[in-house]
Amino acid sequence: MNNKRILLTLKYTAVMSAVMVVALIIIYIMSDGARRATFRDTLRSEAITKANLFLENRVDAETMQHIYLNNTQFINEVEVAVYTPDFEMLYHDAAEHDIVKETPEMIRQICKKGEMAIEVDKGYQAVGILYNGKYVVTAAAHDGYGESNMETLRNTLLCILLVSILLMLIVGYLLATLTIRPIERALTAQKMFASNVPHEGHRR
Repeated sequence: MNNKRILLTLKYTAVMSAVMVVALIIIYIMSDGARRATFRDTLRSEAITKANLFLENRVDAETMQHIYLNNTQFINEVEVAVYTPDFEMLYHDAAEHDIVKETPEMIRQICKKGEMAIEVDKGYQAVGILYNGKYVVTAAAHDGYGESNMETLRNTLLCILLVSILLMLIVGYLLATLTIRPIERALTAQKMFASNVPHEGHRR
C-alpha cells in the first residue's frame, strides 16, 4: 500500500507541476513580449528624435556621431541611420559597425509598410520607419536593461517552480493518503471478516 501511496503522490505532483510549468512559461513569454514591444517603442522614439535633429534642426553628422560615441561608453546607445527611399545613406551613427546592415530591399519594404521590425543579430532589436514620407530611418540597440530584468524574472520563476514542486509533493502525499485510507479501511474490514468466518463455522 505504501508503494501505491508513493505512486499516487508522484502522479498528483506530476499533474500539478505540469500545470505550474505551463503557467510560468506563459508568464515568461508574455513578459518577454511586453519587454520587446516596450523597447521597440524606445527605438522608434530614438529614430524619430535623431531624424528630427539631423533633418529638421540641421545638426551636423560629426556632432551627432560624437554624441553617439560618447554615449556608448556609458549606456547601450541606439544606433540610427537615415536613408532616402532609393537607398542613399544620408547619415549613420556607426557605419563601420552597422547592426542593421540595410539593403535596398529592406528600404523598399520599410517604405511600403511605413514601419517594421527588422531581424538582426541575436541580442539586438531593430526597427525601421518611414519618416515624413520622404526618409527611411533605422534604429537598433541591445536592450541590456530589459534582458537583465528578464534574467531576474527567469531565476525568480525557477525558484517559484522548485518551491512549488516541494509543496506539491507534500500536498500530493496528503491527497494520496486521503485517497488510499478508505481503501485500507475496507481491506482491513474484509480481512477481519474473512478471519472470523472459519471460527463461526467451527462453533456450529
